[in-house]
Amino acid sequence: MGQAKNRGSREDRIQQAQARLLKESDSMHQYGYDPAKPQLNHRDEQPVENVVVWGESDWIAIEWGSQQRRLMQAAFTMWCKDTGKSAEQAKDLLLARIGAGLNDPATPPDTNKQWLMELGMYISQCMTPNTGWNHNYAVALCFRSSMGSRGYGLRWLGTQTANDDQQAIAQALKMATPILGHKLDTEFADSKGYKELKRTLDKIKEPA
Repeated sequence: MGQAKNRGSREDRIQQAQARLLKESDSMHQYGYDPAKPQLNHRDEQPVENVVVWGESDWIAIEWGSQQRRLMQAAFTMWCKDTGKSAEQAKDLLLARIGAGLNDPATPPDTNKQWLMELGMYISQCMTPNTGWNHNYAVALCFRSSMGSRGYGLRWLGTQTANDDQQAIAQALKMATPILGHKLDTEFADSKGYKELKRTLDKIKEPA
């Protein structure tokens, strides 16, 4: 009985850890953080100007900011109403479509207006801390994952200041990989794109 109980407890802990991992990876929202005020102050929200999402065979950068965020939040609300889906159901479907779009080398996603709208709606509903007031980029990885939503998972790497998309990607990867390495390896174990990305890290010379 003791062994069975211990085994069950370990399985419970694994499931809980996986649930936390998914919750952490499926979130983005920009806010200013004051250490003296542990509660989030949404009046201090400071959205970044650009968001980069790296997928299986392609990556895309979009302009972001207060106006885009408001428009996409309104579009998401209307889309949920039109489709009869809850916010969580809608996010699940959007993430799957984002992953599929970044996994089709024959169809560049930046030429598909509907896909760009879906990406914008998804970003408008997610949360990650903006770690600097002057940060102008947020970077995310979106790869195949058996732990993710409908075959894909998304992991935000945080925010930083960069001069262009490539520099933002390089900085984000160099800063986040040592910290999130084991989580990323677990979440994206099914992804060829992630494995290829890891192989290129040594070639990135941009300082973090």
